[in-house]
Amino acid sequence: MILQFSEALSATTASASSFAVTVAGASRSVSSVAAAGSTMVLTLSSAVTMGQSVTVAYTDPSGGDDANAVQDASGNDAASLSATSANNHTVGSQNLMSVGTTHSCALTPGGGAKCWGLAGSGRLGNGQETGKCHISC
Repeated sequence: MILQFSEALSATTASASSFAVTVAGASRSVSSVAAAGSTMVLTLSSAVTMGQSVTVAYTDPSGGDDANAVQDASGNDAASLSATSANNHTVGSQNLMSVGTTHSCALTPGGGAKCWGLAGSGRLGNGQETGKCHISC
């Protein structure tokens, strides 16, 4: 599961137990958490499939600014987040190949690629530099 933030994150981040994910109404455990740039990747115990509803919640594990929480690059803790619906961009069976600040691309089983996100600076490879897009490459 990929979470996008509006600013750069600290590479030191909250533990997997700080997150609660549901998929199709059932709890799905988070096995690891990694942050890079303004993107956070939650590795789930099993894959989400196309069409499943997904929610994510985050609980700041402490009251003050500390490295046990999701933090921006300046060390400020992110606020706790109650269960929030997440966009499920799963397109059949695929393997992730690229994650950017505001875009992601994945390989499809047939060897093609699918990309989604914001088109700024040509990030989606289709020549557009404005708007949101979901394309096949």
